Amino acid sequence: MVVQKFQDNGQYDSAIYVMEHKILPELGYNSKSYLEGLITLSGFYLKKQDTNRFESYLRNVDSLAAQSGYVDTRARALSNLGILEDDRGDFSNAILYYKKSIRLFLNLGDSLSSALVKRNLAYTYTRLDDYNTAIHIYQEVLDIYRKFHYDNGIAKIYDALGAIYRGMKDYPESIKSYRKAIKILKEKKEVKALIPAYIDISVVFLEAKKLDSANIFLEKCYEIKKDMPIDLTYGLIFENWGEVSFKQHKYALAKRQLAKGMEVYRKIGYKEGIINIRIWQAEVLLATGHIQEARDKLMQSFNELRHFPGTNSKKMALNALRDIQLAEHDYRSAYQTMKRIHLFYDSLYEVQKAEAVLNAKILYNTNAIQEKNKQLKAKNYTNELKIANLRMQIYIYVLLIIIIVVLSLGYVFYNRQKKRQLILEKESETLRLIRNEKDKISMELHDLIGGEIFGMLLQYQIIGNILKDERIQRLNDAFGKVYEKVRGYSRTLKNIDAKNLPLEISILNLTHRFEAGANIRIKSNVASFDWQELEAGTKEHIYHIVQEAVINALKYSGADVIEIIFEKKKKEYRFSITDNGKGFDIHKLEDANGLTNIRERVEKIGGSLSVETKAGKGTKISVIVNNIDF
Repeated sequence: MVVQKFQDNGQYDSAIYVMEHKILPELGYNSKSYLEGLITLSGFYLKKQDTNRFESYLRNVDSLAAQSGYVDTRARALSNLGILEDDRGDFSNAILYYKKSIRLFLNLGDSLSSALVKRNLAYTYTRLDDYNTAIHIYQEVLDIYRKFHYDNGIAKIYDALGAIYRGMKDYPESIKSYRKAIKILKEKKEVKALIPAYIDISVVFLEAKKLDSANIFLEKCYEIKKDMPIDLTYGLIFENWGEVSFKQHKYALAKRQLAKGMEVYRKIGYKEGIINIRIWQAEVLLATGHIQEARDKLMQSFNELRHFPGTNSKKMALNALRDIQLAEHDYRSAYQTMKRIHLFYDSLYEVQKAEAVLNAKILYNTNAIQEKNKQLKAKNYTNELKIANLRMQIYIYVLLIIIIVVLSLGYVFYNRQKKRQLILEKESETLRLIRNEKDKISMELHDLIGGEIFGMLLQYQIIGNILKDERIQRLNDAFGKVYEKVRGYSRTLKNIDAKNLPLEISILNLTHRFEAGANIRIKSNVASFDWQELEAGTKEHIYHIVQEAVINALKYSGADVIEIIFEKKKKEYRFSITDNGKGFDIHKLEDANGLTNIRERVEKIGGSLSVETKAGKGTKISVIVNNIDF
């Protein structure tokens, strides 16, 4: 009872004196009670942070208990040694001691004691970031506690699982575990235990950016705690509350809540809490545009951190310093600060992501000092949405303009093609009418006038045979010549029909007629050429171009050889008419109706014309038809 009183009052030196000089000497050396007393004594030395004495007593108990066969006592000593190694950071030895202790308790059939050691083992795996193993061990402990209906233990396991899932960033599972723990504690009416559970779940909601839910649990926690004595949890409520309000951009409220938290921490002398509050106050000053005041507040925290090994506080302070350096556009210093922050990150992914973001800021902003945006973050977010909407509208307008331009160009192109098609149709219709008229005239010459002349010719032949008059014979010869000329004109007027008569045959007929009627030789490769892709109107123009060129050569060149060559390259048709005549000076040509007719026809089929001639060197007329779809 005396020792327990000293322990409750924190008078560990007095408790140690009583144990060493009063209680232990009265117990039999190497007895089970003596060894249990050594374990209790080692615990007092641990409270005094005298780990050497703590370890020495526990190893002595382990050795003596093994010799005497006190299995449960040895298991307790090994479990405490595991706790010591875990505090030192020697996790391999800690796991080894825990597993030995668990085996000993299980051999005794003490599953409840083994479950307590398993909780410590699971916590060590958590510190190693081996979350899956830790979760598996906690599930085993849950099964044991359910078997014994140990509800308080079950609540603690759910609380531990909530912390693990929080470390894994699996916030839904973390919240689910904390809710189960809270439900059990409410049923058991464990009011004091509810306070840390509420704080833990509020932190999870805070990290998950569910600020309203975090606020609700902090309010519940405050309602329970407000009538209780001031302690650490009371300060934690206001610290977390201040963080929630800060992230909700309620800076005035955050300032008041942090001030209350600072007051609590100062009363209880919690130095790390004081530093944390001061860092959050610097963040609030920075958010409200007081950069220099924020820097001064933060530097005060850094000065205190030199004498205080608070790793989480250092990380918070470095994050705040980085934010201040970014606000001051000192990106190089911010980058160096980020490298220091990397030492405190647990996740390599988070490190790489943070470094990538900062590298991008350095790359784009190092040489450009930008004007500081003094608006609140909520307003910034609204502006970003407006800009995003504006960009989307601009993209839509640009797309619509492009569509309208494309449709307009398509419409213009369609109209041009349609107009061209109408012109060609009209031209084809005109040519058809001309052909019909020429055929009609040819028929009338041949059938009417030719028939009359032929009748008169027959009558004069009969009269001439009867009268034997030389003058009638000459008149008869004259009528015969007129008749032949009428027949010739009729044949000449008889035009080709490109739809019914192939172009190559028409040109061959033309050349044969000219060769038969004049002392000239005409060469041509037209018989071996493919004209299927050309339209009827185009074929007719080509025919008349060749006809006009050959007639001009016969009339004016004095040539005895004419060569007509056709060729095709991809979608381009070419043909030329060449003679070996006397040629001419194209600049001195006065009457060039034939050449003008050729040029007009070439233009109508969308081609190009070139004339090569020189006095005494002959003439070459070349035509290129670029588009076959006339």
